[in-house]
Amino acid sequence: MESNASSSAIGKTNPEFNGIAPAVSHLTPDLPIKAENMHNIEELSRDLDQSQIGPIHFCFIVHGHKGHAQDLWFLHQSIRDKANEHQAFSHVGSSENCSVGANLNSAEKNQMTVDKETLPQKLKSKLPGKNVKGNSLSDPQLKDSTTDSALSDSGSLRNLAPSNENPQNSIVLAKGTSFLVCNPKCNEGTTDDGVEKGGIRLADEIMETIFHEVDKKRCLLGENGSSIESPVDVTISLIGNSLGGLYTRYAIARLAEMSETINGEGEKATKNFYLIANGKTLIRLHFNVFYTTATPHLGCADHTYIPIPRIFEKGMGHALGETGRDLFRLNGLLLEMATSPRFTEPLSRFRKRTAYANAFGTDFVVPTTTAAFLDYESHSLHYFDDYFEQETIQKDEISNTNTPCPAMEQGLVIATFHTQRGPFEKEENMKELTIMTSSLDSLGWKKVFVDIRKQMPGAVSLPIGSNDCPIQKLKSANKVVESRELAKVVSSNPSRALVSLPLGHNAIVAMSRGPVTLAMNGGGMPVVESLAMHLTNDIASWK
Repeated sequence: MESNASSSAIGKTNPEFNGIAPAVSHLTPDLPIKAENMHNIEELSRDLDQSQIGPIHFCFIVHGHKGHAQDLWFLHQSIRDKANEHQAFSHVGSSENCSVGANLNSAEKNQMTVDKETLPQKLKSKLPGKNVKGNSLSDPQLKDSTTDSALSDSGSLRNLAPSNENPQNSIVLAKGTSFLVCNPKCNEGTTDDGVEKGGIRLADEIMETIFHEVDKKRCLLGENGSSIESPVDVTISLIGNSLGGLYTRYAIARLAEMSETINGEGEKATKNFYLIANGKTLIRLHFNVFYTTATPHLGCADHTYIPIPRIFEKGMGHALGETGRDLFRLNGLLLEMATSPRFTEPLSRFRKRTAYANAFGTDFVVPTTTAAFLDYESHSLHYFDDYFEQETIQKDEISNTNTPCPAMEQGLVIATFHTQRGPFEKEENMKELTIMTSSLDSLGWKKVFVDIRKQMPGAVSLPIGSNDCPIQKLKSANKVVESRELAKVVSSNPSRALVSLPLGHNAIVAMSRGPVTLAMNGGGMPVVESLAMHLTNDIASWK
């Protein structure tokens, strides 16, 4: 690894990044909270039910290279919509410092208002009906954190706002279960300086957001001056899009180094958490759900859309700055992130890990094999979704499996696979990419493959060839396939009968900066809605 990737290892103070965000500036990266310095630490680890403040579920949506937080507004909106439909949360909203959430609550924002007549006919029918007013796609109906509402049918309070006239509202809101969505903006305009620096900035913003929202909730109970012995349970779930997926993997290792690991025992063993303190705020931080969409987990070396010689890869890597050197594996950072316990152990602590990848040559930027970390020489086993659920997962771990999935109903999700969690054993003469894929697979992942060709602008159906899905043919012969077999199938173009441009990279998250990009990428909206549905179900299943 080059010096930049190794000289400021996690857990060591970097002169360029003194501590973390101002709100928690006295928590330096090399000063994790130690058990002997905390009051009643053993009681906290034994009893998770003593907190007077209700749990807060955070969902962070992280943009990619040259991206902006606002690009993923539709994903933010879809997650909030699905969470509002879920009865597990008493309050759903956006974090106070999230500009995307603020814009979604304002129908006057130009970027949130799209002239419906500019969209392709096939896209108009896919727009969520409740968001269409006249000729505009807008979001004035999303529930805001300051919206009063009555009890829902299930009896849970929905978006109950604090009020000076009714202090009981504040108490109920503080004790209820909150769901907050946030699109961090710390990496806007700075995505060329490497995965490490981007991950550090992301960890800092996550921590600042968590402490700010917890302090807000504590103030509702008048606990601003209370003792540190009243802990708050916080879960974090992350969605990293493209390069954002690598940022999130680095950031969680950073967060883990800044806290004290508390391991449950016996029946409490599944309730492992990290302990973080800031002044009089004590937080039990739980890693909940981890998602990536079109993320180059293996980098770009050996994974360009059109194979190029290594010497050209090196040139491209240097031309793209430190991030390019990371992605084209000119240093050892991505190898370390895939194999070192410093990175894999925090990632393993998430209850669920899911990777979305574009299949069949539809992603020019991040091909299938790096997005789903597949390797042509790996023997890592991948179980078809239905077989894996029947044989491997306990019934109580499967949530709402009968809920209709928009992307599957439209044939956009072509297959879902699972890898089995277990120890990774490096074999002799194993190549670097095989080591990386096998190590990541051993953490246990759900991999969702998307075929978005028919949603692409200008897609053409030709009266030749066959539209039969090769994955379904593979499934008819096998219940389990190896990584190398799957890599060959999902990387090929299965049919010449459907021709489209490889523009799936932005479409898989319906990335939009206005009417033109929405028209180009809006075909991915059903995929986003399905992702949001599964994500909120996964988050809600935390206990």
